[in-house]
Amino acid sequence: MKLVETLSFLVALGAAASLFAAVNVRDFGAKGDGVTDDTAAIQAAIDATAAQGGGKIVIPYSPKGYRIAAPARECANGRPCRAQLVV
Repeated sequence: MKLVETLSFLVALGAAASLFAAVNVRDFGAKGDGVTDDTAAIQAAIDATAAQGGGKIVIPYSPKGYRIAAPARECANGRPCRAQLVV
């Protein structure tokens, strides 16, 4: 893919993603207390975002952090998915 095509695709992808409601990991049970295993809640937020066709996942700041005790899946519904962390 040429650079211009790639940039056009990324702009279109970003515009499409902004059409979806943001998904907050706390709405799926993430605690962010540094003790509770938040893996399942974060994965559920990822799955919900994939099911709606894309979008943003919000992980609110927590001074103690989120505990992830297992790796996240890298595919949803048999399709590979990747994420970008925006701070």
